[in-house]
Amino acid sequence: MGKHDSVEKPEILYEVRAMGGNNLRCKGWKQESILRMLENNMENAEHPEELVIYGGIGKCARNWESYHAIVKSLQELENDETLVVQSGMPVAIFRTNTLAPRVVMATTNIMKATWPIFYDLQDKNLTIYAQYTAAPWEYIGTQGVIQGTFQTLVAIGDQAFGGSLKGRILLTAGMGGMGGNQPRAMTMLGGVCICADVDEKVVNNRLRIGYCDVIVHDFDEAVRLAKAAAAEERPLGIALMGNAVDVLKKARDSGFMPDIITDMTPAHDPLSYVPAGLTVDEARELRKADRDGYFKLAGASMIEQLKIMNAFSDKGVQVFEYGNSLRKEARDAGMPVAEAMKIPGFVAAYIRPLVLRGSRPVPLDLHVARSRGPGQARRSGGRDVRR
Repeated sequence: MGKHDSVEKPEILYEVRAMGGNNLRCKGWKQESILRMLENNMENAEHPEELVIYGGIGKCARNWESYHAIVKSLQELENDETLVVQSGMPVAIFRTNTLAPRVVMATTNIMKATWPIFYDLQDKNLTIYAQYTAAPWEYIGTQGVIQGTFQTLVAIGDQAFGGSLKGRILLTAGMGGMGGNQPRAMTMLGGVCICADVDEKVVNNRLRIGYCDVIVHDFDEAVRLAKAAAAEERPLGIALMGNAVDVLKKARDSGFMPDIITDMTPAHDPLSYVPAGLTVDEARELRKADRDGYFKLAGASMIEQLKIMNAFSDKGVQVFEYGNSLRKEARDAGMPVAEAMKIPGFVAAYIRPLVLRGSRPVPLDLHVARSRGPGQARRSGGRDVRR
């Protein structure tokens, strides 16, 4: 290549819609179904232009070169071939047989991983963060987690509130792709939810697609609305603009006693977690300027958040960690182990007892509705993959 030649940059997609119906673009329906799963990931992505599906940094492909290469590979893959994907990058195609998987993948497999090690590898374009369903192309939007939250809240109602959450208030945080389900799950059970988030764009989107009922910018106003609705046993999903730590401080200092407290902030990734005292824009700039300093600030904020949650638990509030590693990250940031692990995780406290009784509150299988229609999803026993 001469010095004046230029490398064509891969196209960045700002919007993707999954194909539906009988349009076969690949050499077989298995390949086509997997391609539609990838597209559906992107259709429901929080930041599709960055290939980020949900959870702060959960991606579906290593970079745009990899994304387009995956699509091309799936379209050209024979019915007796298998595509190998390593941390979001297609690395090989092998001839196997018609009964073999069309795609096999492994993502974020790092021995003795730490956040500095992970981010160093990511900066070198060697890995991505998988999340649960981002890298495997199984994410179907907020609807994919709402039934788990619903069942968790049902279990809390059964254990602590006589089988009903009517007139009860849930105080939580995190309105992103996963956490945004919380207000609607609570209202489906007749309860009231106050869910805080610092990102106004995220909150407005949750209101637009129906996962909350009202947006409030003042803590006292949110509490007033919640108490009024609870007194009338009227379901209400309130999105509160504010940082999780700041909201918990105000709840503690004002004497407000919700019935349930948890959070679905992206505490699993300290760089996605917004520490108290920072706006979304300030957090974005600090991540770029001082990653190590950001880690320390996020860790200190998580410790403060967990201390307040522990204090509410001591007062009899149903408090639990909802699968976002808040306790681990607080422990790693210096919080004593006994204090960091004081509140339970949701699986041990509420889901495991259901499983031990033979119930399966969260389906472990996934069906692909190729038509995009709800009828096919219902017939297959799967979930509706439409937005």
